Amino acid sequence: MSFVTLPTDLLLYILSPDLLSSWPVNRRSQRWNELLECVVIDIDTVSALAQHGTQKAILHQLKKLDPKSLNLKDIIIKSSSRGHTTVVQQLLKEGADANATGFMGKTVLHLAAENGFHLVVQQLLEHGSDIEAKEYRGRTALYGAALLGHHLVVQLLLKSGADAEARCYNGQKALYAGAINGHEMVVRLLLENGSQVEMKCKAGRDTLEWATRNGNEAIMQLLLQMEIDLEAKDEIGQTVLHWAADNGHMMLAWLLLEQKTHVETKDENGRTALHLAAQRGHESTVSLLLENGANIEARDKYGFTALFLAVSNDNVLVAWVLLKKGANIATKSDVGQTALSVAAQQEYEFFPRLLLERGSNVMAKDKWEFTALHRAADKGRDRVVQLLLDNGAVVDSKNEYGQTPLSLAAEEGHKAVVQLLLDNGAAVDAKDEGGQTPLSWAAEGDHKAVVELFLNNGASVDAKDKSGRTSLSWAASKGHEAVVQLLLDNGAMGGAKDDRVDAKDDRGQTPLSWAAEGGHEAVVQLLLDNGAAVDAKDKNGWTPLSWAAEGGHEAVAQLLLDNGAMVDAKDKNGWTPLTCAASKGHKAMVQLLVENGADIQIEDSGIEVTVFGAAALGGHKAVIELLLVYGIDKDVADNHGRNALHLAARSGHLEIVKYLLDHGMDVAAKDKRDFTTLHYAAAGSSLDVLEWILQSHHSDWEKRNGWSTLH
Repeated sequence: MSFVTLPTDLLLYILSPDLLSSWPVNRRSQRWNELLECVVIDIDTVSALAQHGTQKAILHQLKKLDPKSLNLKDIIIKSSSRGHTTVVQQLLKEGADANATGFMGKTVLHLAAENGFHLVVQQLLEHGSDIEAKEYRGRTALYGAALLGHHLVVQLLLKSGADAEARCYNGQKALYAGAINGHEMVVRLLLENGSQVEMKCKAGRDTLEWATRNGNEAIMQLLLQMEIDLEAKDEIGQTVLHWAADNGHMMLAWLLLEQKTHVETKDENGRTALHLAAQRGHESTVSLLLENGANIEARDKYGFTALFLAVSNDNVLVAWVLLKKGANIATKSDVGQTALSVAAQQEYEFFPRLLLERGSNVMAKDKWEFTALHRAADKGRDRVVQLLLDNGAVVDSKNEYGQTPLSLAAEEGHKAVVQLLLDNGAAVDAKDEGGQTPLSWAAEGDHKAVVELFLNNGASVDAKDKSGRTSLSWAASKGHEAVVQLLLDNGAMGGAKDDRVDAKDDRGQTPLSWAAEGGHEAVVQLLLDNGAAVDAKDKNGWTPLSWAAEGGHEAVAQLLLDNGAMVDAKDKNGWTPLTCAASKGHKAMVQLLVENGADIQIEDSGIEVTVFGAAALGGHKAVIELLLVYGIDKDVADNHGRNALHLAARSGHLEIVKYLLDHGMDVAAKDKRDFTTLHYAAAGSSLDVLEWILQSHHSDWEKRNGWSTLH
């Protein structure tokens, strides 16, 4: 019978012998023997017993079966991993392979070693198991035992001649494996048997680094007894002292300093051990380093001192220690920041208050002329803002870009800070270098509550920046419907609503034009409902419909058309919205415009590019096909005499050129200068088009005034 069909009490005994512990001893033994005698177990069940059963059950069945009929390899692999010493011994006597290999290339020795079964290991070694055999990662049995801390197995393997310096495929040794998991006895045994401490292996981190980062003092003391270069650096220039400081292992740092490790060594970022300890908030390690000569004013590659790093990471106790030890609060980083400007960006006012009490300059400016107040306002730190104002910060100080703290707070939508600054006299309409006001920044950022706050405090809704744009223009261009409504409802004193809704910038674009360009349907509807001129033209003659068409915004285009937009409005070059859509390849938009009456073939001597030509110029085959379905005259020319084939050739669209010729266009057709398709291909350096035309169309190309295609 198979394993799963055995009597229930025997199955339970095999899997969990303690389940029968409640039986009287004599009855339990009697029942056990009865079951073993009466049950016939097949070969597969013996293998299962090796995985799940007791040694007694396995040995009993081995006696009943012919060893030659058994899968000895499978049984010894499972028995080795389970620590069945007697079973392994019996199997080896029956001829089982002491080097049998299982999953992932692990031999029976690997399995016994990594599970800590030293008696099984001894049996296998006595029967010739290869002590240096490697599994798929190149690990020996010694490595596996060291990794899991089985010191008795490690001791046995070393005594039996295992190579303590054997490496995995990534360069790691057993010493590394023992150190990484903090196995002191294993590390001691390996060191005593000649394993060498290295600063790196192919895998990156080394034995010493792992011991340091894990904070294992006992292992560190063992390693320090060896001849180790404590000043050796890793791939980012850090020494063992850096590692100890970074992880806050004060005792390890003390051990290293006792060994005269250099306290001022810098890594590739220019940071000392003190920098790292301060950044991580390890105040006891910071104190230890300072007591051992660490330079409190050491600067990293960015000019940051330990105080900067402590403050920027909210490490209160470290900052307190550094200040007590005399850290210079006026020191500036490479970009001119002081500790106060860094502290001002943090959530709580403790650090700024501490620094101000010690005399920090509240108006110190960095490289970009930001003050601490700018930084606090930008981050929305209202309590810090109040503290700085109480200590003399100038409320309307401007940075390099002309922005006041109010502008920065408005841009980020920090209502509480905006209110605080206004209450302290901030200029509500202060303009930056680009001419934008705080209201403009808030409107662009969709900060409705802040916009409302500004309007309630008298901000000018009609103020224009240097490009002539109003707050409404910015809000409309970003699609901020609620802000647009708010601005429309709150016009400047004396300003007409119609003037506001159609206010043009320096490009001549209105808020409706910007909203249409961005495809913001809800804002377009809102502006139209408030009387926006649907056909207002910018300086190039583009209407809102032109912008919507170019962007492929079908819903917006339909909305504009439903509100009376001129479908064939022309710009300065004769382009209509249909031309704009065709030039960008918006097939659905082209279809929409044509279905709404757009003229696909406007006859006008002033047309710079025809609709068909615009599609060809952009290489938009789908639009070309659609226009042909609508019956467009494929040979129509613009005011230069150029047809679609000319423009496709100049732009290098070979597929379009072939398509147009297949549909009857004349390769020899001339423009007003007598230039043919071949000339245009040459002029556009479209070599593939040029080559194809020359090979496919052998004609006597006419030339004008001695011009050839080479010209």
